Amino acid sequence: MIKLFLTDVDGCLTDGGMYYSAEGEVMKRFCVYDGMGMVCLQQAGIPCGILTSENSPLVKARAEKLKLRFLYLGVGSKVGKSVTRYDFSLQDAPSPSLSSELHSSSPSLSSELHSSSPSLSSESHSSSPSLSSELHSSSPSLSSELHSSSALSGSRGVSAELPPMSKLQAAREICAQLGITLADVCYVGDDINDIDLLREVGSPCCPSNARPEVKGISKSSGAKADIRILDTPGGQGAIRELADLILDQIPTQKGVIRG
Repeated sequence: MIKLFLTDVDGCLTDGGMYYSAEGEVMKRFCVYDGMGMVCLQQAGIPCGILTSENSPLVKARAEKLKLRFLYLGVGSKVGKSVTRYDFSLQDAPSPSLSSELHSSSPSLSSELHSSSPSLSSESHSSSPSLSSELHSSSPSLSSELHSSSALSGSRGVSAELPPMSKLQAAREICAQLGITLADVCYVGDDINDIDLLREVGSPCCPSNARPEVKGISKSSGAKADIRILDTPGGQGAIRELADLILDQIPTQKGVIRG
């Protein structure tokens, strides 16, 4: 039984694209269905977390909104920078309703795609109107949120600065804290910097857009388990697809909404 759910960000929770301005990274695109999947997993008693080599305030804002138990920023960095660990689970539990995922009442997240303003005032947080219109897709399957720099104020949660570590080391640290082993972990990764961890966990998974090296992970090549290749690409509901599969394997618990 899976006792911990972890995922990479770029290419898994997003489509792998990054939107840059002259000042640097300004936006990432997330899928609300993925967010709901992680909310449901946590309500079913499976803690969720993000491991990323990026030190992105946008990812921090997303993890805070979902009130994730574990967020590690800067893990696996090639430049030996320190790692920042966050725990947002001590805040009030998020509402399981899809409405709350789309229409947050938090002022710090007022720039989300589904604004209550019919004039789409959240476009003012984007540096390019044309880019904003591109991201505001009318397709429900691609419903997404826009985390702009203005959404990052007022962050809460317990944080700690840690020495440089790999994703595998971070996962082992979490397992030690929870009193479980890597065999109890489901991890979603898509690129070569995820391979070491994917080869060690009991439930390795990847979105359909993952690199061939990731898709080739198998017990016959020395991994602990064969990788599950999801039908959905990253950033378009891959995490939700997997969350539903996991929830199908455990008794339905109060407060868990199934779509």
